[in-house]
Amino acid sequence: MLRRATPRLASWVTPLTANELHCLELRGMRGGSLSFGNSVRSLGILRGLVSFVSAGAGGKNSQIQSLIKNGRQAAYDRMMTEAENNKHDGVIGVSTNIGPIGGMVEFNSYGSGIDVSNKNAAEKKPTFSATCSGEQYYCLTEAGFEPKKVVFGNAAYSSGITGMLSGTIRTALFSGEVSSYSKIFNDARSKALADLRKDAFNKGCNFVSGVRMQSVRLPFVQEVTFYGSGCHHPSLGTPATADDVLTSALHEEELWSLITIGRRPLQVLTGCSVHNLGIGKAITGTLQQAKGGETSRYTQLTSNAREAVMKQIQKQADAVKADEVISVRISIEEIRPGLVEFFAYGTAIRHDSKLQNESVTLPTVVALGKRKDFHRRENLSRPRALGRTSATGHAELSEKQSHLLSTSGSYLKTILLSSKRVIQTVLGIVIRFLSKLFPFLNNFASKKMN
Repeated sequence: MLRRATPRLASWVTPLTANELHCLELRGMRGGSLSFGNSVRSLGILRGLVSFVSAGAGGKNSQIQSLIKNGRQAAYDRMMTEAENNKHDGVIGVSTNIGPIGGMVEFNSYGSGIDVSNKNAAEKKPTFSATCSGEQYYCLTEAGFEPKKVVFGNAAYSSGITGMLSGTIRTALFSGEVSSYSKIFNDARSKALADLRKDAFNKGCNFVSGVRMQSVRLPFVQEVTFYGSGCHHPSLGTPATADDVLTSALHEEELWSLITIGRRPLQVLTGCSVHNLGIGKAITGTLQQAKGGETSRYTQLTSNAREAVMKQIQKQADAVKADEVISVRISIEEIRPGLVEFFAYGTAIRHDSKLQNESVTLPTVVALGKRKDFHRRENLSRPRALGRTSATGHAELSEKQSHLLSTSGSYLKTILLSSKRVIQTVLGIVIRFLSKLFPFLNNFASKKMN
């Protein structure tokens, strides 16, 4: 007699690891399916031209900022809709990506759906989302935080034609900090962090965990996005304004340890300083390099830049009345030969024992989990990433790729190339004039004009 096979429930396809599933089960959760959402967008001809004019004028670039903000949000919303359709209670490990496709820009978001093991239909809550892994979810909830929604904040700023011209001349002739470049980077990051806190405040969160950064450098424009897991902790109270929302760049394992020793995060702090070697010091540095040994010009450049960013971090720490700034990291990127960006970030903390963990030890598997870099290199370095990725995780658009942000790409590219030629001509005239006054510039001028 043939036996009829017992019907089998549909299998879940998930990127969760065995360690993550183990940690989730310890918190009364189980794995679910992969959730995905995307959105393909472009600026359009009119908004593309307006964006170019705005970039030339300097300041906030609303067109680029809105394109990236709305694209990310639309992809995230579709991912959450798919998770809700699959009746998941939450989505963890949320990741967002951006890349070119057919002359436009695609935004996508994906994460792992999870469910409450012993679900009570009467206690159904809105589907939550978080950027943390399964191991980090364990630490976050052990520390008393309830994940609510992934929150975003971005800003796009430009130094304008005037700022770019002054910056170009300064980088060619003088050494030291290029303040116009430093200002545009710092302004963009400061506004993006403020936008992140505002999004968290609007979603009923009093804390943002695991803050990470993505940035895209366009011609004349610097765009930066911060994102993290918006959470609520009952002991932190209700923030009166968006500025009262606390943020942390610590991994959730570190957050758990921080609370164990009676401290809590205050704010993510960032500092940036762009320094240039200048022609004179570049020549001296080259001669020292050929001779061998320490190159004092470059040593002094990096020393001054580090000192500048640490002063910025210290000033911000004093402003929020922090007791300490921990997990400070400094990244260095050569924007172009002789022009170097120094970027520092850390988390300001304060002594406070009112937050308590549920247990005094963590499972061993928690230490085995993967940790995301602050700059999200793994997403920006993929073949479909928008532009190339620098050593510090910045995505840069080449001249040929800049048109991908608009269907009017060919027109914008022509304008950009024309502007570049004008700048090169003006710079060439200045260098020729100076070469008559300083004979040692003759060789540099001839190379510049070739």
